[in-house]
Amino acid sequence: MTSDDFEYLLEKVAPLIQKEDTLMRKCVSPKERLAITLRYLATGDSYQSLMYVYRIPTCTVSRIISELCDAIFAVLKNEYLKVPKTEEEWLQVADEFNKKWNFPNLLGALRLVHNKPGTRTRTRIGNGGRESEDF
Repeated sequence: MTSDDFEYLLEKVAPLIQKEDTLMRKCVSPKERLAITLRYLATGDSYQSLMYVYRIPTCTVSRIISELCDAIFAVLKNEYLKVPKTEEEWLQVADEFNKKWNFPNLLGALRLVHNKPGTRTRTRIGNGGRESEDF
C-alpha cells in the first residue's frame, strides 16, 4: 500500500475511530490504529505478535481490529461493493465469472476464514489447489 493510499484511507476512517485521551491514559492514534489493522489483515500476525510490535495489550489490539474493520467496511462499501440492480447487470456478472473461472451459472464465490484470537492459519499451494492448515 502506498503512503497516499494509507493517507486516503486514514482520512476516510479517522472520524469514525478517533478516541479521546483520558487522565489515565493517552489514546491510540487513528494512524496507529489503522497501521495495526492493516498489518493484521496483510500478514495474519497473531494478536500476541502485534502486542509486542506495537506495545499495546492484546485485548486492545483485538478491539482496534474489530472497530477498524467495521469502519473500513462502512466508508468503502458504497465505493467498492456495488450490487447489480438489473437482471442484465446480474447476467453480466455471471458471464464475467464464467469467463474467468469456467463456472457457468455462478455469480461469485467467497472464502471466509474465521480464526480464534491468538491462532494463526498457514496457507500453502499444493496439488493445484489452495489448502489451509491451522497450526
